[in-house]
Amino acid sequence: MGADLDRAGVPRESLGKASRWDVVRFLCRLVVAVRRVRPAIAYGFLPTANALLAMLRPVLPRARIVWGIRASAIEWANYGLASRFSYLLERAVSWVPDLIIANSEVGRRQALTLGYPRDRIVVVPNGIDVNRFRRDDAGRRRIRAEWGVSDDQLLVGLVARLDPMKDHRGFLQAARTVAIEIPSARFVCVGDGPEPLRRSLIECCKEFGLEGRVIWSGQRDDMPAVLSALDLACSSSAFGEGFSNALGEALCCSVPCVGTDVGDTALVIGDAGRVVPPRDPAALARAIVDVLRLPPSDRVKLQERARARVVENFGEEALVQRTIAAWASCTRGLHAAVRADR
Repeated sequence: MGADLDRAGVPRESLGKASRWDVVRFLCRLVVAVRRVRPAIAYGFLPTANALLAMLRPVLPRARIVWGIRASAIEWANYGLASRFSYLLERAVSWVPDLIIANSEVGRRQALTLGYPRDRIVVVPNGIDVNRFRRDDAGRRRIRAEWGVSDDQLLVGLVARLDPMKDHRGFLQAARTVAIEIPSARFVCVGDGPEPLRRSLIECCKEFGLEGRVIWSGQRDDMPAVLSALDLACSSSAFGEGFSNALGEALCCSVPCVGTDVGDTALVIGDAGRVVPPRDPAALARAIVDVLRLPPSDRVKLQERARARVVENFGEEALVQRTIAAWASCTRGLHAAVRADR
């Protein structure tokens, strides 16, 4: 997003962290940078950044420390020691921030069960750029031609990085059933991840008899066109979701969605699709088939509700206004103190 920020005139600075082992020099650069900038608000995202901000409190005595919680109920046994340590460290210093912004109600509730301070947590749902994400019929034709998907085939997509929480295997299990029920159905997985996991998922396609039915597109930067190419977008996550941007962006492109009931997925989809239990490929398959078999008039109504739901509830402007209001709640009296300090 660097070029977008530059065009908008937003100052930015990279601290050039070379790897996870680049610790000491990175921390020195970070301390120098925050001392130079002396921010009124320091806003971190995800456990590692949040924990770093907490440790920088002595360097930022007048700043308000704000954390961003972007997930819920992560199953840390699926991840390495470094990820688990950052999570435990964040939890241990959760008393430090002046404000904690969760992007989902489920994330807020989980934070409370872990002992995070109740009076400092608010929910601000993610915001979707409704001007960028909209139906693109020309893009639909281009992407489907690129993937070899004809007009009479129904395309179901999973947009997600390759990660245990996204449960690609469960999606492929559901796809096996859908392919039997609807022979014209094709499937696409959009996103990258570790090569060993990618290879194992391709082996799953062979195991499930899906060879030639599943497209592995990798990471894309033309997402409005990619989403417009779909007849249905799916989220098969087993755990960990907060507010699913992938679903919100698909809905904004007038694509009906089916998702597992993880995080705030039910709130995001609302009446613009179906929600099923996680880790239940049979239920996921039934929901996909039900939506794909809707009469054309009902599908059009569902597409209209999909975009309207995001425009009315989860637009980018709503995110900005809700975030500013949350910041204001913890910065009263701060600006005069910062000006006096400078």
